[in-house]
Amino acid sequence: KSKIEDLGYYYLMPEKWYQEPPVPPVCLTNKKNKVRPKIIYDVNLKKVNKPINSRYEEKIKKVLNLEINKLYENNNVDKINYLYYEWFKREEDDIKKIINKMQKKLLLPITNDEKKIYNLIIKTYKVV
Repeated sequence: KSKIEDLGYYYLMPEKWYQEPPVPPVCLTNKKNKVRPKIIYDVNLKKVNKPINSRYEEKIKKVLNLEINKLYENNNVDKINYLYYEWFKREEDDIKKIINKMQKKLLLPITNDEKKIYNLIIKTYKVV
């Protein structure tokens, strides 16, 4: 007897570490798959021109629209002019043109300019 057997252990050769399975694993089968998937619904692939916005972009548009409308209702011309200049990098005297241009811009996809104006507006409402 060896010292290992004296301790109650028995050495098993690596080839015998695992039992042979009674059936081969599923991934080794030679059977052909008889199931053929079939589409049972009709898909309308009509092209949609409306851009898909994320929730974040929709939130930006909503906040900017609310702020523009609120400033216009309160006749806060200085803030409107400031936002317009920050947004478009130009000055305009006619408030109705400014509001109209801002609202038209919000109908287009969001750019970094809108994100910058959104962050500027949000910062003004944060409590210090």
